[in-house]
Amino acid sequence: MNILIYGFGAVGTVLSTCFKLSKGDNIYIYRKHKANHHEFVPQVEIATGIRQKVSLFSNPVKFWDKEKIDIAFITLKASTLPDSLLYLNENISKDTLVISLMNGMGWEDYFKDYNIYYGLIMYNAYKENDEKVHLASKGEILLDSRIEGMIKDKVCGLPFVFTDNISSYRYRKLWLNTLNGFLSLFNLSLYEIFNDKEKNKDGKILSLFGAFLKETEVLYELLSIKTDRFKSLDPQDLIELIDKIDKKLELDDRQKNMLVNFTRGKNSTLQSIEQKEKTEYRYIGGYLTKLADKVEFNYQLNRFVTDEIAYYDKTLSLRKIDEQTLNQFLK
Repeated sequence: MNILIYGFGAVGTVLSTCFKLSKGDNIYIYRKHKANHHEFVPQVEIATGIRQKVSLFSNPVKFWDKEKIDIAFITLKASTLPDSLLYLNENISKDTLVISLMNGMGWEDYFKDYNIYYGLIMYNAYKENDEKVHLASKGEILLDSRIEGMIKDKVCGLPFVFTDNISSYRYRKLWLNTLNGFLSLFNLSLYEIFNDKEKNKDGKILSLFGAFLKETEVLYELLSIKTDRFKSLDPQDLIELIDKIDKKLELDDRQKNMLVNFTRGKNSTLQSIEQKEKTEYRYIGGYLTKLADKVEFNYQLNRFVTDEIAYYDKTLSLRKIDEQTLNQFLK
């Protein structure tokens, strides 16, 4: 079997270590800038807290040179569409099984001519300055149950979950991914917004974060969008945790554990901003804002974050959020 990982950033690198290969199996990769070597073994640094729970494989990968592909996983940043698909469009068979693991929604038409299925990546992976890939959390990989029989014998290492409700989970992940935009405006990791009082301005930003997440909960209710809760990090978990912190209530053991183990890594939106690249947030907050417009829902905080990230995408410059703006939203 020939497997292609199309888009080989941090997420794609970790994915390449989650296959149990048999004789004759190959993993091919595509990324914009090729290295000098044709074949190499990706290295992933696993966070200390999850090393005993994760078993990854040191699989060799090869740069794709138009070989016939059986299964293609798309792990591109949506911000690179459609230009990043040119090589795929020119060189892959239309009957290849294509599985998109990209963030966001609203880009599906780019794949309308493919045998396309959707999935979700729930683990957190990022690159440091040394280009080493770090796996920060042991999140599952959710895939459409219709393709289970085709790949279940090949996938392992991280939890692979096959579900009949992938559409519902995509909306849930969209909600979860909005935190990338919010945290990026304040240059915070998820760990810092809960644990760093100075950066959090003594709870002001955390309270605002809770209100921000609740807006999408209301939006989904207005649109009658029913979404299933994630077993790993879930937006409802964050809302409940913030409510308890705001009310100075005692946290349960699970919530205490969450506080300690929140990822310290930078989310994908913040990574793009720091690298002076366009973000994919228009397919996250931008998509949800369009849904809010359809039902004439104010969506005030999310609209503000979406507009600020959109400003960055046009200028590659992020505006500073001052105290007056914070206080305006906290009224």
